[in-house]
Amino acid sequence: MANKIIIPSAGQITDEFKILNINVKIGQKVQEGDILAEIETDKSTMEIESFCSGEVSKILAKVGDTVSTGEIIILIK
Repeated sequence: MANKIIIPSAGQITDEFKILNINVKIGQKVQEGDILAEIETDKSTMEIESFCSGEVSKILAKVGDTVSTGEIIILIK
């Protein structure tokens, strides 16, 4: 079963984010704590960290996409 990397809630700031950077590729091995992506709102930039170790099996977002809180952007198996 794949682990889902989702866009976290930023509180009451916003529910939409722009993907600035995807730091991994399909097949790449990652460790817990690795920075997988960077997202931004109109006020701040956030890093998305991996909460698990494994191999990136699918990337569901690309640079420039607008994504919402709770949306899956990367799968790790």
